[in-house]
Amino acid sequence: MFQQSYLFGLIQAIFCWIVISSCASEQFEGLSDNISSCDDTSEAGSALGQRILDFSLPTCDDELFEIRNQCGVAATNLILFTGWCRNCRDTINNQTPARIEAYANAGYEPILIITEDNSGAPPDAAFCRSIQQSFGVNYTVLYDADGLFRNNYGTGAGNDTHFLLDADLEIQFRDQYLSDAELNKAIEALINS
Repeated sequence: MFQQSYLFGLIQAIFCWIVISSCASEQFEGLSDNISSCDDTSEAGSALGQRILDFSLPTCDDELFEIRNQCGVAATNLILFTGWCRNCRDTINNQTPARIEAYANAGYEPILIITEDNSGAPPDAAFCRSIQQSFGVNYTVLYDADGLFRNNYGTGAGNDTHFLLDADLEIQFRDQYLSDAELNKAIEALINS
């Protein structure tokens, strides 16, 4: 009797192990495929069609944000902002909230990246928080105190420059001083591709 129950228990354990491991491997295979598509940096760069260079920037609360967190997001809109730029203020005050409402369910996520303060100096966390609070920004806000975009993407100050990244973090669109219609058209093209 003891041998039969032991043998039965052993068979059950083996069966459970086989079922669980096959389900787990399927789950992890899909996850690793998604991550690996964003981890391939062999074609990383700053040109259209290239995967964006891997970067990390601080949030207004000085937490580190990594761009790789956006892997799998249908359309990530990096919005470069300078404190002295009137167009930039209009973008975050009027245009971006309307885009979030229109495209959030389709996988659109904006990220505001502050590249200069009101005087053209590198931003800090306090300036970042003041922009976030005074404009009521409820999406990710980062600040670029070390000139990452200026140095790696040739954006100069970068005021009112938009980068659109696809789910694999490839740069699909890049332009400055866009009209609402132009940027919306680019977002729609990316979401529908």
